Amino acid sequence: MANIMERSLHLISQAGWLYGLAKEKVKPGDKKTIEMFDGLITIAEADANFATAEYECGSPNVYAHHSVALWGALESTAEQIAINHMLVVPDASAIVASAVPTLSGKMAGGSAEDARQVYRRWEFKTNVKDPVGKRIEILSAFGHSAIISDDETRDLNELAELRHVLVHRNGVVDGQFIEKCGWTSWKVGDKVHLGEVETRRYFDAAGKFATALINGAIASPYRTITASL
Repeated sequence: MANIMERSLHLISQAGWLYGLAKEKVKPGDKKTIEMFDGLITIAEADANFATAEYECGSPNVYAHHSVALWGALESTAEQIAINHMLVVPDASAIVASAVPTLSGKMAGGSAEDARQVYRRWEFKTNVKDPVGKRIEILSAFGHSAIISDDETRDLNELAELRHVLVHRNGVVDGQFIEKCGWTSWKVGDKVHLGEVETRRYFDAAGKFATALINGAIASPYRTITASL
């Protein structure tokens, strides 16, 4: 990962120099084009300064963006597998009603958007509160099994709660995070600073969960469905 960061920094730092070379080829009287290249050089220099500062402090913004996107991908995968089952399992409506009596609606043969809305309401109403556990529980109602270790589950729950802190709290740890992830060293008011070690741990756990989700879908009695992910 560090090598990728170094390479990216090198490429970004070259942009201003390349714009400068291009500007030299412009005819002296072409003021509009010269002004355009001056603007591009200014932007490139600002980008290079930001990239240098980001790299020198460990690239926390890059790792934060990676982590947010990673949890989003897992959420979408689990959701779509559940929706596909809702649309093809003959007794999907009964399964949903049995799990959450307040939910209703015919799922088999229904629209994907109807199933999506039911799934999201189901997420909200399930008694399981940890982000990974609630998705596993919903999928298990349709005979889907996604088994990962306790450590991987903890890492992914931490990732999910960090995503909330990064997106909704501007990266500042709040009481909700501490309540749900008391095993971390962060304290209320801390600014989250993610590095390669933490991000690699999240990616490793995410890879295991993604594999478990896909294998569970393949092993499902409804694995021959053609509904598109």
